[in-house]
Amino acid sequence: MRFILIAAFLLAACGNSVTAPAASLLVTPIVTPQQIHAGDTVTVQVVVTNTGDRPQEYSENWCGGPFVIYASDGIVDPRANMGCFNGSLISVVTLGVGEQHVYTSQWVTNYAEAAFGTRPSPLAAGTYLIRGALQGNGVENVAVTVEITQ
Repeated sequence: MRFILIAAFLLAACGNSVTAPAASLLVTPIVTPQQIHAGDTVTVQVVVTNTGDRPQEYSENWCGGPFVIYASDGIVDPRANMGCFNGSLISVVTLGVGEQHVYTSQWVTNYAEAAFGTRPSPLAAGTYLIRGALQGNGVENVAVTVEITQ
């Protein structure tokens, strides 16, 4: 009889839907200006903000850099798909409530970065999206649109 009661309780408990945790890390790239010419070097800042109600930790394990560039046909920067090599340094960052961490990088807009062992390719004029590389549960990643002209 106890087994039946326990089984009924577990079935009832498992019937509840589970929702993902609310986003508590907001990742926002900042690119200025957003209309640029191919060949320009622009500064890309990626701001990670703890919007939650308790300290949050995340690991800086993006080997390709703190941002990823997307075109309409996919990822422009193949480093975003590269895993870290063994022995790569990975550090953990702890942000208090309301705290931010800013990563600043340069992007030369005339060539897409190349995967190891391949040549970079010229970047066509068009619209691109830039997102922060930090992903996972509790992360809200904002995309910024940039327009590249020849």
